[in-house]
Amino acid sequence: MSRSAAASQARPRKVLVVDDGSPGDGLRQAGFEVVTRTMAVGTLAAILRERPDVVVLDIHMPLLSAEDVIAGVRRHPALHDTVVLLHSSTPRLELAELARKWKADDWLEKTDDASALVKLVRHWVASPRRRGPAPRGPSSGVRKIGLLPELLLACAPSTAGRLQASLANHFMVSNTDSGAEALRRICSTRPPDFVVIGTSLADLGHARVTRCAHELDPRWSRRLIVLSEAPAPSEEGAVEIEALLAHMLELIR
Repeated sequence: MSRSAAASQARPRKVLVVDDGSPGDGLRQAGFEVVTRTMAVGTLAAILRERPDVVVLDIHMPLLSAEDVIAGVRRHPALHDTVVLLHSSTPRLELAELARKWKADDWLEKTDDASALVKLVRHWVASPRRRGPAPRGPSSGVRKIGLLPELLLACAPSTAGRLQASLANHFMVSNTDSGAEALRRICSTRPPDFVVIGTSLADLGHARVTRCAHELDPRWSRRLIVLSEAPAPSEEGAVEIEALLAHMLELIR
């Protein structure tokens, strides 16, 4: 490995936080190099100067809106692939829609849990993806470039464990037991190819997640499958585990 490559790997990842609060403190404690701005005006110049790995942007800023900031980033030939995350106290469903509309890469509702922002930033820092010509919805067909399709299991950990062993050879599998997290992934600019959502999620129910996904992009009607989980009663349209396994394997043939 060259000295320059080693130095690049060794340096702390840089995050530009545009917020009149103090969400950067948790990121610093997690080892990130954090540059803060309390005003949205001048953000484009700051991104050009600092070249951050991720930009964390509050949407409630004076003088210049977050929408205008993101539009400027996406239009700029040197900055269009910058990862921009919305971080706001705006209710999650509204925030998800704003992220989609404004072409932010992802979003997170503000809470007292600083670790949630750290986790999200780490996810995007580790992502090899760079923005293409436009954000995409769920793919119209399984990718044919030698990569396994991405599958998100949003269900109880015990259910995910049973499914993962059977599907790991056919999909790149990730899992969560949070309906809110599943919706965030669905509304991001890099959604999974398929989502399996269980009927026992506690924080944001499967019906609401499914409805929001279908409103966002009708193609989710074929890519999002509701899984019947105990102790929740079986619901119309929900499938059992055995039927789900057969269905998922059929989708990628």
